[in-house]
Amino acid sequence: MSSSKSSTSSLTQQPTVVDINSLTIEELSGLQQQLSAELSFFNESLNELRSVSNRFGRCQVTLDSINPEEKNKKALIPLSESVYIEAKVLDPDKYLVEIGA
Repeated sequence: MSSSKSSTSSLTQQPTVVDINSLTIEELSGLQQQLSAELSFFNESLNELRSVSNRFGRCQVTLDSINPEEKNKKALIPLSESVYIEAKVLDPDKYLVEIGA
């Protein structure tokens, strides 16, 4: 039971505070590189989230444009980014949206 507490406490552990005035030039340079790498990672993650949000927004617009009376209407269904198949829309109220992994 105590091992459970230690793993939980390590997840909520507070970051260490370092006085940057006491660091050497080499340590400051290393810290700057680390922070630049972290900032780059967060910017890439933010851009990916924006891209996913835009994609889902386009999906929502498309789904909103489907008329429920279009049952049995033919449509092009994407199998990949460049391959489509013609199919009938059996139930316009049912659809599948991929959210990725």
